[in-house]
Amino acid sequence: MNLKLVPDARHAWKWISIHALWLAGILPSVWDNLPHKWQDAMPFNVICICTAITAVVGIVGRLTDQNIDLTPPTIHEEHEC
Repeated sequence: MNLKLVPDARHAWKWISIHALWLAGILPSVWDNLPHKWQDAMPFNVICICTAITAVVGIVGRLTDQNIDLTPPTIHEEHEC
């Protein structure tokens, strides 16, 4: 198997899948660092379900054509005469 990056890997930070999978990876750490009072108010199962849903959104986002415009925006300057 020969692994290669996708052609537009430099723009991966814009992809929904990257955002969702980053969030899925960080949710358990955030929950672990919450004060114990907050952890007691929200069972860990809720965090597990949120993480799983976020990961599924990441997979769907990765499989979806997101039509991200990669051309830089043009700046239209108006000059006064």
